Amino acid sequence: MSRNLSIVITLVIGAAIWFCPNPSGVSPEAWHLFAVLIGTIAGFVLIPVPIGLVALVGLTICILTNVMSTGQALSGFANSLLWLIVMAFMFSRAFLKTGLGERLSLKILSLIGDSTLKVAYSMTISGSLLAAGIPSGTARAGGVIYPIIRSICSVLDSEPNKNPERAGRFLMQAYYQSEAFISYLFMTAMAGNVLVMQYAHDLAKTDITWAGWALAALLPGLVSILLVPLAVYFLVPPTLKKAPEAKEHAKKILAEKGPMTAKEIGLASIFIGSIALWMLGDFIGIGSTPVGLGAVSLMLAFDILSWDDIISEKGAWDTLVWMGVLVCMAGGLTERGFMVWLGAEMGQWFVGMNWVVVCILVVLFFNYTQYAFASSTAHLVALFGACLTVMLGAGCPPLLSILILAFVANTPACLTHYTCGFAPIYYNSGYFTLKDFWRVGFIMSWLHVAIVLIFGPAWWFILGLW
Repeated sequence: MSRNLSIVITLVIGAAIWFCPNPSGVSPEAWHLFAVLIGTIAGFVLIPVPIGLVALVGLTICILTNVMSTGQALSGFANSLLWLIVMAFMFSRAFLKTGLGERLSLKILSLIGDSTLKVAYSMTISGSLLAAGIPSGTARAGGVIYPIIRSICSVLDSEPNKNPERAGRFLMQAYYQSEAFISYLFMTAMAGNVLVMQYAHDLAKTDITWAGWALAALLPGLVSILLVPLAVYFLVPPTLKKAPEAKEHAKKILAEKGPMTAKEIGLASIFIGSIALWMLGDFIGIGSTPVGLGAVSLMLAFDILSWDDIISEKGAWDTLVWMGVLVCMAGGLTERGFMVWLGAEMGQWFVGMNWVVVCILVVLFFNYTQYAFASSTAHLVALFGACLTVMLGAGCPPLLSILILAFVANTPACLTHYTCGFAPIYYNSGYFTLKDFWRVGFIMSWLHVAIVLIFGPAWWFILGLW
């Protein structure tokens, strides 16, 4: 599809909703804001330009048409959790610049990676640890983990065009599927988690701290770490079982890198200190965002990052723009009563059903509608608020509803080769046919959802969250 045609389709979608009569119970302002939001989402999916640009165009339309005042339109950029994600991007930059992320992954690999299954576990554990400070699956999976897996495949004589079944096909798919849950392990593991928290605040009047999120994810996360690589091991069995070469390869690279540099030690200290403060924030009265700001200040002070690094971290500033716009639009729709109306309309589909049944049906709907979206962000923006409203209207406990949807919002990213930024990296590695890639994604999606639905509520009940 050409760019011009994509633009026309996007404008037509937005205009068609705009000029439709607003439904009973919905104000014209709310309906017009909804039209702009849907047009913006369509732009995310269809137009091959940065989503930040699409978001800014949508925001400008809101201001020029008086759907929102300038102050209201810019209010999303004051969201403290959004700035926490920006600070987490700076951690990501530091991990990549100093090589600490690679060193951590190689160290874990050198300790346990003497079989193909253990190599998969070592990469999964590495990604899970890095998720606390790298809020981008693309940076984490593509920038840190993928090059390591690719080099291991070469060491194990498993290339895309030579013995892919020996190890490479399994290792690539094992980590790719692991990212489906790694992204929900921490609030700072994925930028979209900020929007989740905005909906939680607006629709359920509930706020979750960084520590609260991490604790809630603990049991489902541990179960996923245990089961996901093992499940892929049976779905895509490698012909090579023992792989001492991988362990030795990691040791060799670590030896070549030498001891930790002063900047790596400094970054490790700042990161561990930040995690500790995030975990203790509720007890000592320090918010997560100030901790992030302090951490970045220390990285600048000790020359771990330069100011040029800060201003050139495009991922952070791009996220700030489009997330700020989406947070504003989502909040505006909630304030105007649109989400309550939408939830009531959708809730009619489930009249008379037990809330547990409604919860399961909504989760499955939310998960598998990802097939229709070429962006996990667009999928989240389009459906999270409505799904949450339906669950709340059916009587689902608020915090239970939020956590289930928050975690499931991340799991469908690994359904296909187009749903997230790192998906094309792994698919284009050359180890898969499209049919096999989709087959594994579909089967594993049921495991991801089952873990969240079974172990999540049980764990949260023990914690007294519902």
